Amino acid sequence: MPSPESSQYKSYFDQLIEAVGNGSMVWEDANPTTFVWESKPPAAKLSIQRLERTQAIGVVKRIVTYLFQAYEVRSGQQVQRVSLNGAEDPDLNGQLENLFGAIKSEISRKRLEFLKSILPPMKNG
Repeated sequence: MPSPESSQYKSYFDQLIEAVGNGSMVWEDANPTTFVWESKPPAAKLSIQRLERTQAIGVVKRIVTYLFQAYEVRSGQQVQRVSLNGAEDPDLNGQLENLFGAIKSEISRKRLEFLKSILPPMKNG
């Protein structure tokens, strides 16, 4: 049975996914497996990272988990306030996977918009 805390995190991540979808939170990619978001002015920073490892018990199995971290930014210093590791909670890992997917989709959409915007005008005839 999920803990009350797990339920609150689920609600929080649902809100983050909605914010990504409606464009009110614009995430950047730090690298292919890590996305970051910083509030303006910088008072907070969020990051989500996709971690992959293999496990060999009879057959080789790929395990994908997610790490979510939240930092408070004060006087240029980052102080970690939250660190959630999906490897420790499969339900939480599912929510983090959904958030990661939403961010990745939005970043891909914006890249495609940019590429389309730089196409030269089509000539008639």
